[in-house]
Amino acid sequence: MLRVLATALAVLALTISSLSFHAPSPVAASQALTPGITLIGKGEVSGSALDTSGLTGNICQAGAPANCVPKSIFGGFGSDITYTGHDDVFIAAPDRGPFDGLTDEPYIDRFYFLHITTDVDAPFPNISTTLLDTRFFRDKGGRNFVGAAGDFNARLDPEGIRVGPNGTFYVSDEYGPYVFEFNRQGQLVRRLEVPSKFFIANPSSDPNTELTGNTSGRQANRGMEGLAISPDGKTLFGIMQNALIQDHGLSGTDRVGLNNRILKLDLATGETHEYVYLLDAINRGQGVWLLMASLLLLAGVIGPDSLGSGHGEYLPQRLISARPPSMSRAPARITPPSRSG
Repeated sequence: MLRVLATALAVLALTISSLSFHAPSPVAASQALTPGITLIGKGEVSGSALDTSGLTGNICQAGAPANCVPKSIFGGFGSDITYTGHDDVFIAAPDRGPFDGLTDEPYIDRFYFLHITTDVDAPFPNISTTLLDTRFFRDKGGRNFVGAAGDFNARLDPEGIRVGPNGTFYVSDEYGPYVFEFNRQGQLVRRLEVPSKFFIANPSSDPNTELTGNTSGRQANRGMEGLAISPDGKTLFGIMQNALIQDHGLSGTDRVGLNNRILKLDLATGETHEYVYLLDAINRGQGVWLLMASLLLLAGVIGPDSLGSGHGEYLPQRLISARPPSMSRAPARITPPSRSG
């Protein structure tokens, strides 16, 4: 099995000396934003490749002991990826591991340092990816975060990653949804406060039970899927994959809501504001999975196509050059305007 990576690296050029990192330099406000994306490279990483965690043995699907993968499987790291600020070194993390977090033993959450280069003059595949290091996510006491859906005290489903200006990085989580700050060794620095309206009252390891057992908060397996940081490193933006339940997100167990919340979070004060992003269509329950910020404005959202195949549609016209509709004073339950035209 091959995992295909597609990335645009034309604007990335700094120097490498170690596995530390800092945020890339802010973009000058005078630089114009160019709409659209040009594919300049493709790369291949074997689906049977192993990471450098040192873990041995297999991890298996709960209730299916014959369906197993190595504990050190180097997979799923495209959940999100971000530039470290040093020469072609990126940081990436798998999400909650194999089998949707339902495993015979907890999957230990981890992140990778990758060296990625692109030869833009060469035919595809022209991206070279080298794994430099594997590190585990740990809480302040040194306990590993795990992907296990039933471990409510330690579960973490990394979805968005962004590097901060002080050598730390931020991770948005699908289970909470939470926003965490980690140091470069993977130890928790702090958990940033997210308004209570985003949380569910009755978490469960079973997604269907979680979906039907709550009347507000995020939908099951539809947490804070995308994370962006402003160029000055002072503000985070997190986007929910789908509408909150109370925002008319569900009809029975069908995901129907078009109004996705974006949370703006001031890293110094903790002050939050909210915005709404209106989907054109729900596309069989699929939502959005990537958020970018540029020039202190939200610049674009990418979401799966109607086939759910992982292809993305870039929609810069939604948020570019203007702030999205504000929900800063929105109550816990809202009905934002529907898209027209």
